[in-house]
Amino acid sequence: MKKNERLIAELIFINQKRQFNLNDLMIEFSISKRTALRDISDLESLGAPITVNKGRFGGYHLIKTNSLPPLYLTQHEWHSLFLVLQIYKQMEQSPFNASYQHLKNKLLAIAPQEEYKINHQLENMIVISTTQSISHVPLLTEIFRTIYEESVLQINYSRYEESCRLIQPIQLAFKYGHWYLLAWDLDKESFRHFRCDFITSISISKENGLLLSFDELYELYLKQSKKNKPQTFKAHLKIEALDLFHSKKYPGVELIKENNQYYIIGHYHENEIPFIINYLIGFGTFLTLKEPYSLVNMMKQHLANLLKQYD
Repeated sequence: MKKNERLIAELIFINQKRQFNLNDLMIEFSISKRTALRDISDLESLGAPITVNKGRFGGYHLIKTNSLPPLYLTQHEWHSLFLVLQIYKQMEQSPFNASYQHLKNKLLAIAPQEEYKINHQLENMIVISTTQSISHVPLLTEIFRTIYEESVLQINYSRYEESCRLIQPIQLAFKYGHWYLLAWDLDKESFRHFRCDFITSISISKENGLLLSFDELYELYLKQSKKNKPQTFKAHLKIEALDLFHSKKYPGVELIKENNQYYIIGHYHENEIPFIINYLIGFGTFLTLKEPYSLVNMMKQHLANLLKQYD
């Protein structure tokens, strides 16, 4: 890492940490004590409001202020921001309700002149195609806000039948062209996934949800998810299909390598079998299901039924 890049990284580091000592910098940036002292001196010269706390438990302290010196991005970092912006452009809907053009104009307003000039060229140099949203979700921004505010919601849900659900929203996910909401269902006392385009109305409830932080809730979800998927399948995957696997990764599925061969290992619940079979069939001749035999037989039956359609 070049010195100017390290100084910028150090400024971000100490701004987040507020209080630090030389050892913190030495470990975080793999530098010597002499280099750490020299960097602190350089940061002070740049205007960073650093003071020294003397004594046995002393160290360095960053004075609370809004007048920190500006952070400068490298050329690669500017290009990365424009790249992320192109990815955002591909999304027809996002939880933030902010237009691509509006964000682009703001970024260009603060970009150095040379980066401003090259931006339009980058759009042609790197082309990104992502899965477009299949369905319209008018309440997407409101749903995200309730996650951020840790609210308990009463929703009307109409995917299979019209129902009223009391939920504690946890996470939004964009998969297979649809937005999904992971939430704790207060009535069923379990985690559920809801297709956001089938949520027709939401209202804040005064009911209490699980009194856990976001990290605790998500950890609980991961534990229960694994526990509720007691069955495991294993399928051999040809090396030619590795890219295909990464482009259509199914939840609860992982790729392993044994004796220079690739296998897909997945955990599933009985009610997920139709989805698992369709997922595996999508690999065509590049995949062979090995176990369990019960799932292999169901796969054979499914393929036989497909063939009958063409008799």
